[in-house]
Amino acid sequence: MSLLNSSSEVPGEKALLIESPGKRDKVSSTPSNVYLLNVAFYSFALFAIGQMFVAVLIAKSQAMVGDSSAMVIDSLTYLFNSYAEKIKNKSLKESVDDTLSAAEKELRRLERTRQRLWLEILPPLCSVMTLIVLTIYIIIDALNSLTEPDYVVGEDGSPDSNDEPNIGVMFFFSALNLGLDILNVTCFARAKHAFGFAVIDKDRHRYVLAYDGSLHNEMADSMKRERSEVDFSDLHTDHEDDCTENYSSISEAKKSDAVHILPSVEEEANSDDINLNMCSAYTHVFADTLRSTAVLIAAGLSYCLKIGEPQFVDAVAALAVSIIILLSLGPLLNGIIHAAEQLKQLSKLKTRFSPVPE
Repeated sequence: MSLLNSSSEVPGEKALLIESPGKRDKVSSTPSNVYLLNVAFYSFALFAIGQMFVAVLIAKSQAMVGDSSAMVIDSLTYLFNSYAEKIKNKSLKESVDDTLSAAEKELRRLERTRQRLWLEILPPLCSVMTLIVLTIYIIIDALNSLTEPDYVVGEDGSPDSNDEPNIGVMFFFSALNLGLDILNVTCFARAKHAFGFAVIDKDRHRYVLAYDGSLHNEMADSMKRERSEVDFSDLHTDHEDDCTENYSSISEAKKSDAVHILPSVEEEANSDDINLNMCSAYTHVFADTLRSTAVLIAAGLSYCLKIGEPQFVDAVAALAVSIIILLSLGPLLNGIIHAAEQLKQLSKLKTRFSPVPE
């Protein structure tokens, strides 16, 4: 989010200085979003392939199979998110045609914001839907194991050890997986996002209020209010009726001296405060950390304390993993829904103010 400071270079006037988040990131040398996503993709993909092989052929663990499958989905999500971030940055670096009118430039900026929203909605949405389907499958499989065990009974009436999950292997790989998660969380911490990414900008009401000529946060109330060069103030929607005010247009004489305090597209793109792509990636890293912890605890209880049969403990761990996955998707789904609403509003703006062909 931009940092706005006031100074008094001209007597009686306040000049607003906008510090670009992109410049701030370069100074602190924090890892870029694409770097974080690439690290997560390669580490998760390689580990998931190895763990899946061991889970099926050696450990025979439902929890490990479910965790490996989720990690494959995670790694594909990181790859998709990384591609979306690159496309967003590439589109924002395109030069603006100086021959365009003010209205055309504003509409071009609006279209870029719509593209950014699409790229923030589609990858997380595909990831969420795939993860939900996979989680439902794991839950059904685990419930079947609890209600109708399919292990082979030995001659002494006890479960055949060859058919039981290998708790020692589960414990070992869960510990490795947890270490991998800590590595990725550390990378996010280096980028100043150890506790994740916001999904909704409550102060700026995300994107659409940047185009209606209004400022609604506390900081903006103390600033000079001015209109965008394109008049969007007469657009009324259900979301804007309670908060949109009409500001008088500034005169032509003052336009050259006025300071544009609305965030530019470049500033929004460089800001890490609101980014559903990165929120999606962090959600998967956080969920995998909890999954690894759940499997580690289950393996420890069964291996060290001899609590329950290995297959029973494995099924319970699989259920715990699935519940954790579903709960972790809540904030991301909320952000996707909110972004979709803003995309709908921006589509209305474009339709309303696009020039009508003669």
